[in-house]
Amino acid sequence: MINHEVIQVIDVELDLIKDEVSYYIVTAMVDNMTETLCARYNPTDYAHPAEYGPAKCSGTFEIEPDDPKPDLSNVDSERLRQYVQENVCDWQVDNTDW
Repeated sequence: MINHEVIQVIDVELDLIKDEVSYYIVTAMVDNMTETLCARYNPTDYAHPAEYGPAKCSGTFEIEPDDPKPDLSNVDSERLRQYVQENVCDWQVDNTDW
């Protein structure tokens, strides 16, 4: 399994509030999201696995009314980066040109 480490949080926006649950969209640089070197199988002397690098991605998280709320005002905060790392599990690649 590839580890998708959040390198940097770029933006966090409130998307929707429904039934007192707040839904957020986060944009971040996430490691191991885009293939930078494809796997090579032949000749076997030069075989190697695929390599992956970072990409700008979007993901979502939700906050229930009773959940602890992170400080969303400072996207450079290590605490916010860690919160996003722990609460966003489905990243979608936005851009690989960085």
